[in-house]
Amino acid sequence: MKRTDDRLLKIKEIAFIGKVTASLSHEIKNILATINESSGLVGDLLIKGDQKKIPDFTRLAQLNINIQEQVKRCVKVIKRLNRFAHSMDEEASYSDLNDIILLTVDIAKRLARLKGVGLETIPTNNPIINIHDDPFKIEQILFGCIEYLLDLPAKKNLISITARQNKDDTSIIISDDSSRVSPSCGDNGIEKTSDLQMTFLNILMNEIGGSVN
Repeated sequence: MKRTDDRLLKIKEIAFIGKVTASLSHEIKNILATINESSGLVGDLLIKGDQKKIPDFTRLAQLNINIQEQVKRCVKVIKRLNRFAHSMDEEASYSDLNDIILLTVDIAKRLARLKGVGLETIPTNNPIINIHDDPFKIEQILFGCIEYLLDLPAKKNLISITARQNKDDTSIIISDDSSRVSPSCGDNGIEKTSDLQMTFLNILMNEIGGSVN
């Protein structure tokens, strides 16, 4: 009974974090919209004004363009954060696995870039792969697999991720030049390994009825 209560409490805690993060991301997005509108107004004033009377007109115009570009970049990041936050709302829901992969890859790109590795998604054999699972947990597993490959000592330039769905199960294939980690939803085995990260990934996969091979 206590184990069930602890699990329910954990689910509620994650959902709370997701809702608060989603709410804050909306607020940040509104602030960015105000900055963008103000920057647009400054740009209009610069264009309509007497350029000869405006000190450093060219520099000011370029700085204003830079502000608008950074706002657009930040809006994209906030959208990813918002989608990620909403994935915590429910323990299990119907989701498109392709969307989950794209979101997780977007989130992990900076981590990979810092290690000089590229991330790519390969088109799947099905444009829509509907699954009924915990999207947040799948994102955790995907991100963990990417981290695992990035931490391997073997030199790599690119990590590729794709999904495959057949009649019996659904698989996500994550590979680089030197190794492959494949979470498979629907396969109930757990690969024994002394590696702490892989052990954690196997535990998560086991919770949703899958395995990491």
